[in-house]
Amino acid sequence: MSPPTLTLEQRIRRLEDLESIRTLKSKYHLHVNDTDFEKVGALFTEDAYLHLGYLMPNGDPVIGKTNIRSEERRVGKECRSR
Repeated sequence: MSPPTLTLEQRIRRLEDLESIRTLKSKYHLHVNDTDFEKVGALFTEDAYLHLGYLMPNGDPVIGKTNIRSEERRVGKECRSR
C-alpha cells in the first residue's frame, strides 16, 4: 500500500509542525542546561503529563501545567542548593 498523497498545504503544515517541535525541544534543553526551571515549566500545556522516572521523588508523573511549574521550581531550588 502506498502512502497517501498530501496536498501542498498539508506538506507545508507538516514541515511547520516539525519545526515547531524542534524549536520547543531546543528551548527545553537550553532552559534545563541553564537550570532555568521557571522557563522549563512555562513550555508545557495545561494538560501536559511529565514523568521523569528516578528524578521524581515518589515516581509518580506530574500532570498539568501548574503542577509541572511547581515541580520545576522545586527541582530548580534543589539544583541551585548543590
